[in-house]
Formats: sequence, structure tokens, C-alpha cells
Amino acid sequence: MSATNSAQHPDFANLPWCRELICSPTTTVVETTTRITKPNTEDSLFGTTFHTTDTIRAYLMLRTPTETLTLVSLGNGVNGHANVAHGGVVATILDETLGAAVGYPSFTAYLNTSFKKPVVTPGVVLCRASVTRSERRKYWISGTLEDGFGMVFAEAKGLFIGVKEGPKL
Repeated sequence: MSATNSAQHPDFANLPWCRELICSPTTTVVETTTRITKPNTEDSLFGTTFHTTDTIRAYLMLRTPTETLTLVSLGNGVNGHANVAHGGVVATILDETLGAAVGYPSFTAYLNTSFKKPVVTPGVVLCRASVTRSERRKYWISGTLEDGFGMVFAEAKGLFIGVKEGPKL
């Protein structure tokens, strides 16, 4: 599903706070390829495993001048407890969005996650990420997973290392 189609997904289109984010003049919809599994199996977690009506039903990345945002529609196939998303899934969504804030391919050096409240499923969540510091290929990034009204479910801080460009030896 393209970013344009994801922006029109009913899970996002039917929520006023999602529509407001998507339509904001300071927001850009980002075409992302992480929902497409590559022949070398790259992105298979989000492209295959988390790309079903029971897991992540819709996924849309946005950018503002200061943040990378991801809207995620969760099904109950991501549950650890009844109607509650598994903490590993919450951390994975944070990892994906914080890594995207780098702006080019990177690896996670560390990701410290603090869980504040259960993420109820099914439902739509917003992940926010911003670079707090950078030094050459190192990017320190912080982010939150929240509802559309500012209730924070989880917070994360991470260090991401940008992939070196050039030939692999």
C-alpha cells in the first residue's frame, strides 16, 4: 500500500486527530519501503510478519520540520495479554520510528524503553521521534508512543549508527 493509500486508510481517515496530522501544512507524508519485503529478506518483519489485518493493519510515516512521526493501526495479533500489545512490539515500533529519524539506513546501537501504560488493541497509536544530538554517523534519538491526545504509553532513547556508504569488503 502506498503512502497516499495509507493516508486514506479508514483507521486513519476516521480519526480526527490522524486527519489533522496528515493534513497539516507542516507535515509531509513519507514514502517508506519498510512495508515491502525485499528479495534478500530485508524488511521482512514489517513487510510480511507485521503486514496483516491482525497485526499492523496500516502504517504511515510523516515528517515535520522537527520530528519523524508514524501512525500505526494495531490489530489484536500483536497482543501479549488480552487486548494489550506485547511490549516487544511496542519497542519494535519505537525502534523503527527512531531509526527512520536518522534519515538514511542505520543500525540500532542501543534502545532504552520505558513502558508507562498498556497499549490497548485494536487501535491507532502515534510514534514520535526526534534527533537530540548527532556526531558524524552517530545519532542520539528520543521518542514516544502515544495516543492522539498526548497520553504516553512508552518512551525510548536510543543511539543509532548510520550505515557507511561505499563498497562492502
